[in-house]
Amino acid sequence: GAGRRSLLSGLALLPALLVPGLARADEGGEEIVAQGEMRLEVGSDKKLDKVGGKGTAVVTLRCVGKGIISETKQEVDIKDFPPPGRPGADGQSGGVPFVVRAKDLRETTDKGRLVNKELYGDDDIFVRVDIKSPQNKNILFGLGKAKYQADGSRQKSLVLLE
Repeated sequence: GAGRRSLLSGLALLPALLVPGLARADEGGEEIVAQGEMRLEVGSDKKLDKVGGKGTAVVTLRCVGKGIISETKQEVDIKDFPPPGRPGADGQSGGVPFVVRAKDLRETTDKGRLVNKELYGDDDIFVRVDIKSPQNKNILFGLGKAKYQADGSRQKSLVLLE
């Protein structure tokens, strides 16, 4: 009866408790997996301007050999970008920021692997940003990398859109 049912439902939870990382990355999902900023390469500003200066950035995170772990979207406006080109040597690039949190991750990669902290743990995460026009055409793209560091964090990724 009821006693047996509650025992079984309790047992169903056991794997999540015994296997670290089987539960979602952190329950609130606020932990940052990768972050960085986008900048426009010289000339790219003209391409964005041509479609009205606004678009959608599709930020895709991927682990080598494991697949895509997330795809997030955010609106971008040409007015938010600093002047085109690489940041100055001072390192203050001031590009348009993007942040991907644990709650943004897919359940499984495009290769069918379960996405959890064990999967991407100490990997470098590769970042691809596609800028789509309001008509959903790809107009710009850039690649970056969120390099894993010894302290467990990842470097911010700079993505130059061209």
